[in-house]
Amino acid sequence: ESSCLIVGLIRHSFLHGKWNEKERENIIKRGRPTPKLESFMPAINPKKQSSVVRSFKDVESEYKKTPWLTGSEELGKLFCWPCVLFCQQGPWSKVGFGNSNSLSLGIHRHEISQNHLEACLRLKLWEHQVKTKAVIHKLPQQKHNEAVRKSREFLRYVIDVICYFKKKTTNADVSYGDAMKVIKKISRHDPKLKHYLSRSFFEDEKPGITKSLEACLKNRIIREANNANFVVLMLNRVCNKPWLSAVLRYVKKNGEVVERFLKFIDYKDDRTINNILQKVLDVIGFLNNKTKLIGFTHDDSAFKPLDLAYFSSKITEKHPEATFFHYGDHNLKTLVLHSMSQMDQCRTFIYGIQDLVKFFEQNSIAKTSLTIIDQEISGDDANSEYVWDFSSGLIKTINDHYPAVIKLFRRMIRSAVAWNTETVAQAQNFITFLQLLENRFLIATFSRILEDIDELTRVMETEFNVENWKRTAEKTTEAVIKTRCEDFEEIFQSAWNMLQSDQEYAYDIAYAEKFDQIMESVSIFIHGRTKDFDKWSYIELATSPTVYEPAKFRKTVEGLNNDFPDSGFGKLSTQLAFFKSNALFKGKTVDEVIKYIHDLDMTQALGSLHKFAQLLLTTPLYPSSSPKTPAIKKIAAYVNNRENLTSTDTLMYIEKDLLGELQNEPDFYGDVINRFVRNSAGEHLKLQNNKLITKQ
Repeated sequence: ESSCLIVGLIRHSFLHGKWNEKERENIIKRGRPTPKLESFMPAINPKKQSSVVRSFKDVESEYKKTPWLTGSEELGKLFCWPCVLFCQQGPWSKVGFGNSNSLSLGIHRHEISQNHLEACLRLKLWEHQVKTKAVIHKLPQQKHNEAVRKSREFLRYVIDVICYFKKKTTNADVSYGDAMKVIKKISRHDPKLKHYLSRSFFEDEKPGITKSLEACLKNRIIREANNANFVVLMLNRVCNKPWLSAVLRYVKKNGEVVERFLKFIDYKDDRTINNILQKVLDVIGFLNNKTKLIGFTHDDSAFKPLDLAYFSSKITEKHPEATFFHYGDHNLKTLVLHSMSQMDQCRTFIYGIQDLVKFFEQNSIAKTSLTIIDQEISGDDANSEYVWDFSSGLIKTINDHYPAVIKLFRRMIRSAVAWNTETVAQAQNFITFLQLLENRFLIATFSRILEDIDELTRVMETEFNVENWKRTAEKTTEAVIKTRCEDFEEIFQSAWNMLQSDQEYAYDIAYAEKFDQIMESVSIFIHGRTKDFDKWSYIELATSPTVYEPAKFRKTVEGLNNDFPDSGFGKLSTQLAFFKSNALFKGKTVDEVIKYIHDLDMTQALGSLHKFAQLLLTTPLYPSSSPKTPAIKKIAAYVNNRENLTSTDTLMYIEKDLLGELQNEPDFYGDVINRFVRNSAGEHLKLQNNKLITKQ
């Protein structure tokens, strides 16, 4: 069967042949074929007996001049389009015109013939009929699309209202109905909106607009992160939930430091280290090969001490440049308790201590009463220099003031009228908890641990200094080992003596074994958090004048190039020396330098320095002025005592500034609506023929 339409129409009549109604309409819609005729009609000159080949340009000009002219590439001849369809008589409809010498004359003679005029009339009638049918067919589609456009325009109001609510701290309590109430109030001042609301699709719906907004936010974060040279991952526990918050920190090309919330990692159904590890890797799976994960940190709330090394090694295996770092806002004493709470030997005890911490944090009268009772017992005056710690160091506070704590709770029970029922019940439970020998032993043990790590805790909350941090970590490790090897009996005796008893002290091997396991885990914990200090020594290139110590300077730069071989630090030595000595950079912080280089368009000339500045600002170990409020603190404030907590609501609130930026972009509403349309809930917002509005 020929692929040439003209050949097909010659063989099978347009009106009476094999064509069905749809095919006939399509033939009329497409119109006449105007193919290139590369070898069009060599004409024979009877006198010279030679061929004169007419070029396609000549034929193409005839197509333009003669609206009914068509051709067949297969036959190499010209035809009359109306006659091929409706009058199959004569050479113009059956055989084709093949004499190039008389083409103009042939066209003139044919177009004044009665058969040709009749065929033209019939073609126009068919064309009119096909167009009319198409218009009638399109009327419902046009009506539908007009309604869709209005619906999408209305949806802009919904998006704005939802964005407004989601930026508020109470955003978890906002429903679709709340948004509709606000829009209805607005419609009082907008007759068109009011009329539309009375007949809109949305009255009883709860569309997934929030999910579409979430997707837009995440896409922007992914794009920003993949445009950065370096990123760090910060994991933090979420209140009392088996969740980790995942935050990504990176530096934009202009030097702006950003910390973006990604999501909550839920591990309640599987608390194994491999499951948590895989979930963490999945969260950052979008990072491309160009962007380097240079560091990660966590608050140990999800890990047993023995799991920490495994977790770190697997992250580094996947991201070779990544190194664990200690985040300054992570209090080391609190982290020890978080990690030890994952051990079976300590879990119940530490949860009980957390209840006590919460009790004192929420009850200022209890704090005051405790200090007064302690003064009664000890005879100290009110100006005692002792620092009462009711948070991370509460265990040591209880150990040092055990009689006063017990007396406080007993007074609460005796003076029940002065306290509410819940407080009295808690007091009784706390006495029972604190008087158990096992818990007294753990109070004494962890009190010593907190004492051993006190100096390291304070040092790691100050500005990063490799030598000082390493020296203090070694000293702390020695103190923990000494306690483990020498002090069990003293600690057990102390726990035994907390309560007056006629029973004599009895050595218990079970307690000795538990003590040894706990102290070993603490040693592993400290090693895991301090072993990689040297890998961050390059920070001192910017915080101290190492340029004047050539040997140390060269060693640090060499280590940096070894750790980040493909990061463009080849010229860092000379550019860093230039930075240290040039008057224009004098007194400028790294934050200011990176912006200065960017604003002067010197990222090519000072490429290594520019990247190094990005590297420094990416890690929270470097003392940076931004962001003003770390994302981890924002998240902690947002989730505090919140029952209805989701990743979506948290993202919308924590990243409300980014959401505001997106709202000012021209494609924002179209992007959100198109994402919403692709969900099943947005079927009625689809334009027919699957055309989506990309700009509103």
